[in-house]
Amino acid sequence: MNQLHPGVYVVDSLPKDVPTRPVGAAIPGFVGIAEKGPINTATYITSWAHFVREFGSFLKDAYLAYAVRSYFANGGTVCWVTRVSAIDEQKKIVAKTATATATDGGEPGVVVLEFAAPTPGTWGNDLGYSITAQETTYTLTLYENGIKIADYLNCTPATAESKVVDALIKITVKDKVTMPAATEGIVKLTGGSNGDEGITDNDFIGDPAIHSGLYAFDAIKGAVNISIPGGTTVSIHNAITSYVGNDGFRFGILDAPMGKTPTEMAQYKATINSSKYAAIYYPWITALDPIGEGKTPTILLPPSGHIAGVYSKINATRGIAKAPAGVETALGNAIGLEWYITDAEQDILDPISVNCIRLLDNEGIVVWGNNCLDGTQINHQLLQIYIKTWFDANFKWVVFEPIDDRILGPSGLVTMTGNAFMSRLLAEGAFDEAAPMPFFVQCDRENNPKEQTDNNHLQIDVGYARKGLAKMVTISIGITR
Repeated sequence: MNQLHPGVYVVDSLPKDVPTRPVGAAIPGFVGIAEKGPINTATYITSWAHFVREFGSFLKDAYLAYAVRSYFANGGTVCWVTRVSAIDEQKKIVAKTATATATDGGEPGVVVLEFAAPTPGTWGNDLGYSITAQETTYTLTLYENGIKIADYLNCTPATAESKVVDALIKITVKDKVTMPAATEGIVKLTGGSNGDEGITDNDFIGDPAIHSGLYAFDAIKGAVNISIPGGTTVSIHNAITSYVGNDGFRFGILDAPMGKTPTEMAQYKATINSSKYAAIYYPWITALDPIGEGKTPTILLPPSGHIAGVYSKINATRGIAKAPAGVETALGNAIGLEWYITDAEQDILDPISVNCIRLLDNEGIVVWGNNCLDGTQINHQLLQIYIKTWFDANFKWVVFEPIDDRILGPSGLVTMTGNAFMSRLLAEGAFDEAAPMPFFVQCDRENNPKEQTDNNHLQIDVGYARKGLAKMVTISIGITR
């Protein structure tokens, strides 16, 4: 702009900085059977109490609720939960009834209201309602296990016609009415089903075309550690490794099959696919069972819920680069193990990348392995996923920007923003400080030559020097004189 004469000049100002957004790390996504709640929909859960409100409590022979409770008991903060069911999504079997009738001019009318549980499940069979009619209004009362939970006083037909929805019951208008008739006592809902009968591996794995099962997490962007608690077949394990490997931003936590000796576990490991995006844990964990029978009932639980909590705790207390293993991982909600592994048995399992959970003297029950299925280290992989997730989330602003010196070069916005993030990780001990170049972020003319930028392609290169792990510690002891 030529500024040769006195006056006011208005110009477009380019931003000198780009705000960054944090991304989550070590957030698990659980898939399983629940008492209630939406089917094939990833739901964000912030506490055990929140899970109970959304999905109910413990079910016999289903491990989802146990895994989520174990996750929060071991330092978990938030998670995603997907409920699966053998119920066809188009033919949900919900507890319901449709006996409320209307009167019009003193004559019996038609069924006008359908009362139903909002989601499938036998839990809906514990719900009920009653209607007390007055001259021009009525009172609708909702019940759970015969106990009143809500009153809707002075309801009118107009209120009902626009749907009355409660957290525990859904009332859908079937016809326009003057006023529903009173009920004789409590009308219970019937016909609810959990959809656990006839459920197969395919229900847990899901269908990518309709985003069911594992694929419900397609809608969730960012790093998510996937597990199907208690899903211990080759087909489920290979489905998880395939899903997380194809995505590249997720990690799989696999449960070893229950009831296997260390030798049998080694044989099983050879049957599943190798992957740097997943890890398997052995053995199962003994915990108290809130719905068990007897004076002090116990249950064997798949370890994935506990392990997901350990990932979350270590990330919060030590950072994403710290291995989620060692003496800091003493497990909560654990009173024993299905198999107490010896050093000799771990000598069989660790070299083939089966992560052991062990009882150590003075330390309790701890995670004593840090191997991905292919032998790479879990913390290295989680760090790489976290860095990829951060750059993916924080550089979308570059798309459709002109490729010029504003974003290119050592002082460009891309390099400056990336360096600030990587410097923070360096300060947290994520990289090898002794390396000649602990990390770099490059976006300049060297890796973006003119023939490339003329084709509207921008290249950003990121690298870092990772730290080794003290897995085998040798202590040499000798007599000095």
